[in-house]
Amino acid sequence: MILMFEPKITKMAHDNKNHEVFHAENLVVFDRNLLFLKDKKFAEVYKKTYEDSAEKNRFWRVHVFLWAFINGLKLDGDLIECGVYRGFSSAVATRYTDFGKINKTLYLFDTWEGIPQEQLDKNRIQSNLSKYEDPSNLKKVEERFKDLHNVKIVKGKVPDIFHETEMPENVSFLHLDLNTSSGEIGALEFLFDKMVSGSVCLLDDYGHKIAAIQAVEEYGWFKRREYFICELPTGQAIIVKT
Repeated sequence: MILMFEPKITKMAHDNKNHEVFHAENLVVFDRNLLFLKDKKFAEVYKKTYEDSAEKNRFWRVHVFLWAFINGLKLDGDLIECGVYRGFSSAVATRYTDFGKINKTLYLFDTWEGIPQEQLDKNRIQSNLSKYEDPSNLKKVEERFKDLHNVKIVKGKVPDIFHETEMPENVSFLHLDLNTSSGEIGALEFLFDKMVSGSVCLLDDYGHKIAAIQAVEEYGWFKRREYFICELPTGQAIIVKT
């Protein structure tokens, strides 16, 4: 099978053997099948959706997102993303699944004004977070989902905004990418009980060094509830609601 689009795959000789090396977003792996890159529809949607180098190289993370998203379509309940930025992952997922024809709602929550200062973990305070304050981010999200009647864009701070929004009774997919432990745990406190059995909670930053405080806090939160987090090489983590 031929890759439908080309990530950074190079050849390397080691131990008298030739290896294929995949590398993107600080992820380096050897000799993988990469079948998701051979999915013609995924490749076509991805190519039509990405707009910059950062989005272009996220295919493995987006593949994981799409897997969890599609799983949620098979279950009772609606889908939620907290921390949307420019909406790239959800745009790929909704286009791949023809989401506008599905009787579910996707809720997109973000301040679109940056991460609230009172929620910042101390190891992120000095980080360059100005990109999240750009007004064009919300405009891009509105543009990407303008034709989808069942995508609800909600501007506000998580979890406070939940109390001002008509929330779904059941949740079949939850994606957390708020870059803050208090925000994500606040979202979990409100939403995890609403998640139906078999639904996936996907943490975007859990495995990255910059999210060390966040990871420790979330590990403890789930452990107290007797859930085990599966950390992925992409930096994401998954929890399946039972």
